[in-house]
Amino acid sequence: MAARDTERSSEMQSVQRRTSNEGGTGPVGPVQTVKAADLLGPSRLLRIELDGEIYTLRLTRNHRLILTK
Repeated sequence: MAARDTERSSEMQSVQRRTSNEGGTGPVGPVQTVKAADLLGPSRLLRIELDGEIYTLRLTRNHRLILTK
């Protein structure tokens, strides 16, 4: 049973590492899910401003998302 608890603990630590924020200060809050179609609209393009920089999120014909600066 101790081996099973160790395995479970290891899995939880792995999940915490994958969901922690960049600063490594702990787990992030709930993550919101948004449909790409709702975000992009009919134009299939979205401009995002972050710290004065403009990024473009584009949906390609192959249904892939590309983020460019």
